[in-house]
Amino acid sequence: MSNPIPSPFTGSYWTGDPRFARILRARVPAASWGWVESLGKRFGHLAAAEIAPLAGPADKYGPRLVTHDARGERVDEIEYHPSSRQMERIVYGNGILAEKYHPGNRKEHPRAIQLAGFTMGYLFGQAEAGLFCPVCMTDGVARVVERSGDEALARDVIPRLCFGPGEPRATGAM
Repeated sequence: MSNPIPSPFTGSYWTGDPRFARILRARVPAASWGWVESLGKRFGHLAAAEIAPLAGPADKYGPRLVTHDARGERVDEIEYHPSSRQMERIVYGNGILAEKYHPGNRKEHPRAIQLAGFTMGYLFGQAEAGLFCPVCMTDGVARVVERSGDEALARDVIPRLCFGPGEPRATGAM
């Protein structure tokens, strides 16, 4: 009897889905294709090789409310499995939002910004849908702030939401 459970996918989600790349290429302006394709290649590999192996433990050992410390003092903290924090560092640190809100990218690729964001999210979400939710909420907050018309607020808030390498500084919620 053969095992009906397939082996885990070990390639790149980008190269593993050529139809997605074809559909995307038909919609991305030619001048921006190289940039979007490079993001697809980077996030396709990142999601399959680095995020997917961390997703299982992060989902199995979800966030836990810690109400009291070892001395019985009230702390009310959320404790996350190390794999969850590692996934955050990887995905935010690789610019899932920073690429989309970077002023240079917005100037050079204005008609491809949303497709670039969709590309990174589509590929990342195949590896980990749980963390993809807060990423999307953070993107939503950045977009609302950006469209609010308050330029001072946008200059202050968006860089904290759309950071690159390093620890998360702020995340959004609805």
